[in-house]
Amino acid sequence: MKLNILYENEKYRVDIPDRNVLKVVYPKERRTGSPFHLIRESLRNPQGGVTFQRFLQYRRELLIVVNDHTRPTPTAEVLDVIYGYIKGKNFRFIVATGNHERPGVHHLKLIFGRYYERFMKKIIIHNSKAGLYYLGRSRNNTELWINSRIMQVEGIITISSIEPHYFAGYTGGRKSFLPGCAGYKTIEQNHSQALHPGAAIFNLKDNPVHQDMVDMVNRVGTERIFSIQLLLENNYNIYKVFSGHIHKSFNAALPYARRYFYHRLKRKAEIVVAVTRPPYDINLYQTLKSIENARRVLKRGGILLVVSSCYQGFGPESFARFFKNPELIRKIAKSVSGHYRLGDHNAVNLRSLRDFARVWFVSRLNSDILRRAGFQNFSSVLKAIDQAMKIKGPNGRMLFLMDASLCVR
Repeated sequence: MKLNILYENEKYRVDIPDRNVLKVVYPKERRTGSPFHLIRESLRNPQGGVTFQRFLQYRRELLIVVNDHTRPTPTAEVLDVIYGYIKGKNFRFIVATGNHERPGVHHLKLIFGRYYERFMKKIIIHNSKAGLYYLGRSRNNTELWINSRIMQVEGIITISSIEPHYFAGYTGGRKSFLPGCAGYKTIEQNHSQALHPGAAIFNLKDNPVHQDMVDMVNRVGTERIFSIQLLLENNYNIYKVFSGHIHKSFNAALPYARRYFYHRLKRKAEIVVAVTRPPYDINLYQTLKSIENARRVLKRGGILLVVSSCYQGFGPESFARFFKNPELIRKIAKSVSGHYRLGDHNAVNLRSLRDFARVWFVSRLNSDILRRAGFQNFSSVLKAIDQAMKIKGPNGRMLFLMDASLCVR
């Protein structure tokens, strides 16, 4: 079987004997309509609450919350529709970075497209360590700190997309506020619950990470929020749009999201090739989504081959520190429940993954640093696949996830 593996926007052709290919999983194709039409119709027929036009009627000051560059959300396509509604208002944008690194100008141009030059003086970048407002504690005793600008405006518009998430259940909706516009302490306390049994992909019931997010939104005030949530298909085209009340629009989208992203597989594989597409290939921290999804379909003792550029390195310092000092993975994995710091749940996941299977990368990551942490890096897709097949022998079955961040079993 001849396959094209996407890496750094180039396709690398590999030829695998048919007997060794368990399955090739591609993102599902969906027929999409005009993005402008889909968005406009959703604004006119919202999920709960009032229409977009009615929401804006008596609100002069608006804050528009948008995803950062680590999400594929086509924000500019939404602006094509809503600009006609808001151009007479006093509005600003806030980029919901959570604890991600501050986006540069080139990132902002990716987010806002042709609108960047027009709106660049209206763009605020969220800072999780300054300018915060306290909203009390969640049902799980998490301190709820939010960007103070959220509390200073009459109306809030959120633009987000819904994808599976390995401990929040799903992205989208409430994640615009937590972690998107939350304080560092809030994010840290929220993420400390990532190892809870309920904190799992596709799961919201008894999920404390999700519960904190809902509590944050409720404290902000759902009546002040109009949410625009996108479901994207292959190549990140808009498939469906859900808008209106932030919780009702999110819940309305979930059945469609699960059907779209879920792939039924009859068995696990000895070798899983997890191809990570942009923007999730930006660094290793974002690539964890691919790794956790691929792990679910890998046999114990197998080989997980992660194809991800990671052109910006390992990611936030809270995560990168595990590779600068690999002994931390072992130490923190033992003591995380008592002395949690942001990112410590990743030490537990990395330790268990390292014990579960071999993990290889095709990436720009420093090979020596990876090796010291117990992982291996290859210079090419072809070399890595060839080596995996030699180790697993003629009966080794290989599963290809061609968009591993968004293909879930």
